[in-house]
Amino acid sequence: MSLSKKLTSASLLHLDEDLLVVDKPAFVLSQDIAERPKATTIPVLVTDLLQELGEDREIHLVHRLDEETTGALLLARNLETKKALEKLFHSHDLERIYHALVQGRPHPQQGTMSGRLDTKGERAVVVPHGGERAITHYALVATLPTFSVVACKLETGKRNQIRAHLADRGNVLIGDRKFGHRTRMPGVRRCLLHATALSLVHPRTGQRMTAVAPFPEDMRQLLGDELAVSLLPG
Repeated sequence: MSLSKKLTSASLLHLDEDLLVVDKPAFVLSQDIAERPKATTIPVLVTDLLQELGEDREIHLVHRLDEETTGALLLARNLETKKALEKLFHSHDLERIYHALVQGRPHPQQGTMSGRLDTKGERAVVVPHGGERAITHYALVATLPTFSVVACKLETGKRNQIRAHLADRGNVLIGDRKFGHRTRMPGVRRCLLHATALSLVHPRTGQRMTAVAPFPEDMRQLLGDELAVSLLPG
């Protein structure tokens, strides 16, 4: 698995004067946190890449992915676009598709997980009362000998949402030690969750745009090239 802390032009899934979508590597923070003052972050990597490409370097985060999660991450390139994108997130007018490699098979094989989430220590957990409403639509899309592949569509976007919802159903993500996965698998060094696709109406042009992030090397090795390609939207 590549642990490169440098982005290339191939990391840009979409780039225009208003926004960009970057294919976030594993083990990179979406933003600075006090506990990790020297950690590599997406804003630093994207700024460096834009400078190499001779582009304006103003960028603004509008959402986040967990440190170990890979895939499509959206950033604004000016404050006007940032505000417009934040409204889309608030009204849930974006489509976000993730793929998770999990232990076992979810039952039923498709449906909606709507448990409320509360933060306990370093992770979010499903609680019967209180917390925040969190909705994840899911479907089993492949079954392999040692794991299953679940596609998830976020309706809300809370911290650890997919991981907590699936763990609560007994389908902990492969490599997700925070939520209780302990089985060792060759080449697995992280929680295997990938933000595969992000689709929205562009705030300036009014046209629908979709960015698709190919599976990273560690997930592709487990899936096999044929399945990894067939699972990608479009």
